[in-house]
Amino acid sequence: MSEQKITKLQRFQLLRQTLMGNPMSLQDLIDWYAMQGVARSLRQIQRDLKELEQSVVESERVQSFHVRKIKYYVLETSETKHQTPPVIKEFIHATNFYKPTITLADEQKIALIQKAIATGKRIGVSKIINDETGDNAQFENQQIELVPIEVLLHRNNYYVGSYHLKKQCIVFFNIKQMISVVGIEKKGKAERYWEAYTHELNARFGITKNIDNTIYDIKIEIANVLVSFIQNHHWHPSQKITKEKNHYYLHLRCGINRELLGWLCLWMYNIKIIHPPILQDYYFKTLRKMQGNLEKQIPLVYRNIFVNEAEEIRTPTPEPKMN
Repeated sequence: MSEQKITKLQRFQLLRQTLMGNPMSLQDLIDWYAMQGVARSLRQIQRDLKELEQSVVESERVQSFHVRKIKYYVLETSETKHQTPPVIKEFIHATNFYKPTITLADEQKIALIQKAIATGKRIGVSKIINDETGDNAQFENQQIELVPIEVLLHRNNYYVGSYHLKKQCIVFFNIKQMISVVGIEKKGKAERYWEAYTHELNARFGITKNIDNTIYDIKIEIANVLVSFIQNHHWHPSQKITKEKNHYYLHLRCGINRELLGWLCLWMYNIKIIHPPILQDYYFKTLRKMQGNLEKQIPLVYRNIFVNEAEEIRTPTPEPKMN
């Protein structure tokens, strides 16, 4: 990312905002400055911290502390210093299960997209690869222009919700699907599409494209052992659990898509679809396809049963590369 020229005041405002209740080490700050397009050395950042300490108002204070020999800085106010201490990542061991590898190129794309959103500009993408959300089910790979609206962290992956100017609809793509992203000096104000974007996001279970424009009242019976787990996690804004004669039911109001079916399969034999019938049909169709893969000695092909049958993609699976 090219270096961005900002004033000293702007730099201090950015530093103040990022340290407000958010502990960061010197290395964290170096990486954070780089993400903002601001080149600062270790000594320059140390000087910035000293000047920040001298310039804060009476109700604020730059605190420092050590965790495993690493020094952290945080800006506390009279309102935040009595709150629950922040979580320090060094105290937590992660399994990294399902964690994607975020490369420097990915970070640069995210920074470029965030800048386009902030400045009300468009982005150009040379091509979109693969099909992660159903918004590229036909594997179209021509150059496109998008109005980026929001960067989403979904299932530990970064996606971009955008308005597709040619198709005139809201789409979601993983940043790793987007090849050769560039900024375009054309107006593309995200707020113009915010209402349509919010409606589309709430209509989807996750961020995968729905089979149609219908919002369904979905009712799933769940085993009682799942109740507390499902209640303690966010799956969709409409989620609600009820109890009827010692049976527990999960209620959702959203569209039907591949992500919903995959999520239902996650619970295996501990759920039962009550309605709508179309969701039952897709569930059984998915199970039949999976069973067919075991019974038929034919090459695997990529199938997307969540588009119209006439449009169903059958792309041969490429041979894996051996090391």
